[in-house]
Amino acid sequence: MSALQTYHVDDWAEFIQAHDIDLTCPTCRGEREHCDDCDGSGYMQPMWNTIWNTGFRNGAQPVPAYLGNVFAFDWDGEIWFGLLGCGMDCTPFLALAWIEMFPGCQWLPDQFIVGGCNLRGGYIESCIGKGKARKVYTLIGKTIKGMRREAKNLADDLRAARRHLANRA
Repeated sequence: MSALQTYHVDDWAEFIQAHDIDLTCPTCRGEREHCDDCDGSGYMQPMWNTIWNTGFRNGAQPVPAYLGNVFAFDWDGEIWFGLLGCGMDCTPFLALAWIEMFPGCQWLPDQFIVGGCNLRGGYIESCIGKGKARKVYTLIGKTIKGMRREAKNLADDLRAARRHLANRA
């Protein structure tokens, strides 16, 4: 478990062109004037200037472009996430994209949990639905167990270091 590296994109058009990122609309592929997903532009529009480096290197498989409100892309051999929508708390969408993109992963990045994922009042369910919310809750539980294990190991190491220091005095 760790926090993800972030990067601030000042100019999306420049960034997309410079890094050859394909944001063609998956619904209409730019072939329809009236598309609800892209408003007829043919391209998905990033809505947030922050992107997240997942920490995973891109292998031989193509990166799936769209994971709900999150788009994934390859930048210099690493997989990054960006947001196509925004709201008060977008972590349910990022957490779900993480689960869909990395199904074997047994943890979520720190900022998807500690950063304030709203677990009250059915917020996650209202964003991604009950079935998908269950997947997010399960992975949050596994992440918390891992955090507890790491905290216990750190506390044990601290006690040992203090004993070692006391014995040397």
